[in-house]
Amino acid sequence: MKVFDYDKIRATLLKGPRVTSLLKHFENIAAGISQAPTQSIYATSDFLSKSNEYREYHTVFQRNIGTFYKHLCASVRRNSV
Repeated sequence: MKVFDYDKIRATLLKGPRVTSLLKHFENIAAGISQAPTQSIYATSDFLSKSNEYREYHTVFQRNIGTFYKHLCASVRRNSV
């Protein structure tokens, strides 16, 4: 069984771009300052019609979705069309 040096892993991750050079970029997205979606994010009616649980989940999701996740969903949708 391999033993991990979690302090070394953490130190390496803290030097990565997500918390260094890209941090301000991600903060601006999360704050809605840049790259904010122009439309609301909704699941397709075909997907939602498959189950009441899907519709219930989607309702909760819509109520709780944050700015950064809206950006993520819009990016995935835009790139898959």
